[in-house]
Amino acid sequence: MPVGQHELTLATVCKIDNGKIAEALNHELKQMVNDVCDRPGDRKVRKVTFDVELSPNFDRDSGVLDSINTEFKVKSRAPARKSIVYPMLATKEGTLLFNEHSPNDPRQGHLYANGAQPAPGSNERIDEDTGEVITD
Repeated sequence: MPVGQHELTLATVCKIDNGKIAEALNHELKQMVNDVCDRPGDRKVRKVTFDVELSPNFDRDSGVLDSINTEFKVKSRAPARKSIVYPMLATKEGTLLFNEHSPNDPRQGHLYANGAQPAPGSNERIDEDTGEVITD
């Protein structure tokens, strides 16, 4: 074989185009390992696929096979990331409404709605994160 020419095998893929194909495979593999580590409770399969597609490249004049066009595809698939289901209210304008203080009930009212505050001298205050009334 001429210098630099190699038989295509799994062991020699790393020599193609300065290792770009092997690097792509390693990248996708690492992504899937990281996904498993990030979400160990999601027992669904993560998948890395390495496809090699071959198509003939022939001389039209002679009809003889000249070479084989070879394309590599590396892809991965992880389970979709899902949130819990949040109930929201639909408006006539086609928008959705939710309650930041009560994610499970969009109709839940707020004790001090419309900017109202506890009475002066009261030992109550409002927790800005939860909307709860706290008595000191």
